[in-house]
Amino acid sequence: MPFIDDPQAKECDPAFSADGTKIVYTVFAPEERSNSLVIANADGSSPQELLRLDSSQYPIHHPAWSPDGTHLAFVYGLIEVTAPSFSTLYIIDVPPELQP
Repeated sequence: MPFIDDPQAKECDPAFSADGTKIVYTVFAPEERSNSLVIANADGSSPQELLRLDSSQYPIHHPAWSPDGTHLAFVYGLIEVTAPSFSTLYIIDVPPELQP
């Protein structure tokens, strides 16, 4: 069952924190032409949008927690299976109130 009650939005790439208390995932909203990085409790409650990018062409992919839960790494860019991919790895700080 999706965390978001919106048939147009797609939640992808979930990753649990090392202690299992938080989850990070991406949300692609085609009608808004945006994608977001969201942190929630492991059961999906209390979702908080950490980052929103207004581009449907270059989405956020593969978020991952640092072992101590203070940083997130993710790939941003065009990932194609049958063509060249263009993406960059980013590492961002997780605000203390959203850390596991």
